[in-house]
Amino acid sequence: MVGSRQSGTMVDNDVEGWPGARIEQVAEKAELSIPSKPNLVLLHVGTNDMLQNFNVSTAHLRLASLIDHLFDTIPGVTVICSTLLPNLNAAAQSNAQSFNAKIPGLVSTRQKAGKKILQADFSTFSTSLMGADGTHPTSDGYAKMADVWYQKILEAGASKWITAPVNISGVSDVVAGDSGCQKTGGP
Repeated sequence: MVGSRQSGTMVDNDVEGWPGARIEQVAEKAELSIPSKPNLVLLHVGTNDMLQNFNVSTAHLRLASLIDHLFDTIPGVTVICSTLLPNLNAAAQSNAQSFNAKIPGLVSTRQKAGKKILQADFSTFSTSLMGADGTHPTSDGYAKMADVWYQKILEAGASKWITAPVNISGVSDVVAGDSGCQKTGGP
């Protein structure tokens, strides 16, 4: 796990997650982790663009640019890109449906070009998994997201797409007492 922020209760909780950020802002923040050469990137971005009704018709192009930049700057990286969760705000949900419809083509085009990219689908989650704000999931929703991410990581692993992390001078991903990432519980 690499990133300039820490989130969650796990031992190795470095991430590059930025609440409230739109796609282009996430792309700027990604620059903080790119030098660490992550071998796997989980990318869930665009919700704030949809909520803010920010250039929705070109949001998929900004996402494509971010993904292409990751491939261009991180040799051997595998990217798992997700669709957006349902949103209880009707306007944001309409925007998200338009955005989500473009993700499969974006992923397919890159797969055909030999890129290691998969899609995680969160768009079909039940709205009962969404929290009181209508945008963020409940604890059960986060657990379901984790299960979907995990299945896609297993799929990438089965395809032999996940390479060993690159040793980067000054970057240590060793945490005392860490026995590695392991799935606990769930299906």
